[in-house]
Amino acid sequence: MINRRQFLAAAGAAPLLAQPKPPQNVVLILIDDLGYKDFNCYSTEANPVPYPTPNVNELVKESALFNRFYAACPVCSPTRASILTGKYPTRTGITDWIPGMQPPAVAKLDTPQTKEELALSERTIAEYLKPLGYATASFGKWHLGGAGFSPTNQGFDLNIGGDDKGQPNKYLSPFTMPGLTDAPPDTELTAYLTKLANQWVAKQAEAKKPFFLYLPHFGVHTPLGAPPEMVANYRNANVISPTYAAMIEAIDNSVGSIRRQLERSGVAGDTMIILTSDNGALASLNSKSSTSIQPLRQQKGYLYEGGIRVPCIIHDPRKKQPVVIESPGCSVDFLPTILSWLGQPVPNNIDGTPLFNRKEQPIYYWHYPHYHGAGGKPGGAVIDGDFKLIEDFETGRTELYNLKTDIGEKKDLSQSDPARRSSLYLRLKRWREETKAIMPTPKTEAASLPPPAKRSTQTRHSEIAPG
Repeated sequence: MINRRQFLAAAGAAPLLAQPKPPQNVVLILIDDLGYKDFNCYSTEANPVPYPTPNVNELVKESALFNRFYAACPVCSPTRASILTGKYPTRTGITDWIPGMQPPAVAKLDTPQTKEELALSERTIAEYLKPLGYATASFGKWHLGGAGFSPTNQGFDLNIGGDDKGQPNKYLSPFTMPGLTDAPPDTELTAYLTKLANQWVAKQAEAKKPFFLYLPHFGVHTPLGAPPEMVANYRNANVISPTYAAMIEAIDNSVGSIRRQLERSGVAGDTMIILTSDNGALASLNSKSSTSIQPLRQQKGYLYEGGIRVPCIIHDPRKKQPVVIESPGCSVDFLPTILSWLGQPVPNNIDGTPLFNRKEQPIYYWHYPHYHGAGGKPGGAVIDGDFKLIEDFETGRTELYNLKTDIGEKKDLSQSDPARRSSLYLRLKRWREETKAIMPTPKTEAASLPPPAKRSTQTRHSEIAPG
């Protein structure tokens, strides 16, 4: 097990230098609700990570580790859309987990209905790569629409497990998700998705066909579940939840298994790997905790760092040294990063920019006009370098933090640095206007809310978000 200080020492200042031959294949592994402090390589002496993740640790030895990477939303569906399209949730219209949550009885605002499908007019990573001769497949959670809006309607040749649902029926078979109903009894979901994905990779490699593997795992989302023998290994460990720890182990095993399959198939040296999460961890709900987000503030459903700062590891097979990147990145940047790596033009109608060899650091924005079952409230945020401003839509109050010196967002600088507060607030307002972001309204004005562009038969829920 390595801690962050050891990793940084090994990383040194190795640069990401351009190489003549880019990787050909793309593997994007997306973990559900994985917190910033859930991979061992993010350990620090002050906040050690208790989960041994040896396979991820091996990956970071030859990868870029992003210390300040952000999901485009504190819940899943909007971030998933941002990953696949390179656009902010305000542009896709998916601003909450699908189909969304009714405001609680004590809410001061009525919230807009999120779009319930990713529009077929949106172009995904798969749809950019298919014309280039790529085989494309999605194994796992989709949560961007049901029939007519599935992965196979958005550029993927194959969909295993993906539908309109935000969580599995359980983690030990039998499963109800498409393509998984024939799993052998008591099969663990993460391992089974990995097995099927490996079989598909082997087939593409044998056919010498370039491929894009999208592996959006259901883990570590609720309902928590893992094989009893794996859970038993953590009964006496220093973890909050032995079941959650076992689920982290299953994810780590998946990462190692995928890498070994790439080696066996002879394509490891020609495959880029992206490993990240869709939002922060659901660390606590109804007084039940599963993991720690320390030293970050709050959790999934909040615009504080605990809700949007996530792990991100990117492996370029041309690099043999670890690199730690301290400048911010965001999930909208994956699509342009992949296209630029493959030597393809980056479209000008997206929000993201390639993560490497940047001429200037982007400013990032968030719009979450919804309530969340874990306590999050409607708000917006902007990050410019080290500084972050958060706006509370209920009260109009703003908070300003220096994330370089205050990762836990404990010292509000709004009063001591009013000029910066005003500047960032104006930027956030202008961005909302530019992207036509729909704002929540006082309850007396609910009738003025515009109807969503597309509605399915799903209904909004009032319980904890399954996204």
